[in-house]
Amino acid sequence: MAARFFTLSVQAFVQKTKINTELVLRKASLELFTAIVLKTPVDTGRLRGNWMPSFDAPSTDSTEEVDPDGGPTVEVIAAALSDHQAGQKIYLANNLPYAQAIEDGGSRVKAPAGMVGVSVMEYSDYLDRAVANL
Repeated sequence: MAARFFTLSVQAFVQKTKINTELVLRKASLELFTAIVLKTPVDTGRLRGNWMPSFDAPSTDSTEEVDPDGGPTVEVIAAALSDHQAGQKIYLANNLPYAQAIEDGGSRVKAPAGMVGVSVMEYSDYLDRAVANL
């Protein structure tokens, strides 16, 4: 009986861990992507509104939409992440022609260190918070 109970406990742990791993990944990714969006400098809001989430391959899309405060863009990202399946790679792309220049320090006043690199450096903090909140 003890061996059967142990097997069931391990199976339950494996199932719970799979769910929790996926939840941690979603939460940490949302926090990372939100940080990137909010660190994106705003002139018209078009750069901020062009962060495109996707799975398995980076998006090649862009939009004319503007998003000065970042809220609608973060909502789109959150909705996309809710559809994430285990094993899928998660991407966030901005395909505006000047996005890379801004990332490389082209906005000396508003984002001198860019948006993506500085946010990725904080990713372990996002993971820690996601795990702590389970």
